[in-house]
Amino acid sequence: TVNRKARILFSGSCFAAATWGHEASGISALQMLYLETSAADATGVCKGRCRFTTLMVGYGPTGTPRHRITLQLITNWILTVKQFAKLGLLPKIRTAWIEARNHFKKFPTPIPFSKTRGIMSNLIVTLLNINWDPHVFNCWQDASGEFWVLEDFSLAPHLFAKHLTNCYYTQDSER
Repeated sequence: TVNRKARILFSGSCFAAATWGHEASGISALQMLYLETSAADATGVCKGRCRFTTLMVGYGPTGTPRHRITLQLITNWILTVKQFAKLGLLPKIRTAWIEARNHFKKFPTPIPFSKTRGIMSNLIVTLLNINWDPHVFNCWQDASGEFWVLEDFSLAPHLFAKHLTNCYYTQDSER
């Protein structure tokens, strides 16, 4: 049996080691399944349980591997855009985003993360895979038609990450 406090060890070291550099390369569906299964195993809940429920009870909605990965991706994107804004390069980011978005929209979803090269393409693929429309680098439309806009980049990324993760959770809770 696994001590139920082992989830703290998973959150601290196993997660960090398994996801290092994910912002630039993305996390495949198989890698995410492995992470979530490992996290669920670390809770000490017996085999044969529902992975989604185990993660929700063991870690809470904002402690799951998927949420943490999404939050880190959004946080690093905001930091990246802030740096480009300081350098006066936002028009180049806008142009590159639109070209990358148009490129990835040609693929059927889910788009494999093996196609991503860097944080921008990772974020675009993440958004497209949950049926969001990533219009420009700071304006995204969710599946219900609501727009999410990063206006001054001083906002905490938690709201965006929570909403993005909830789109995945909705799919998981239905199975």
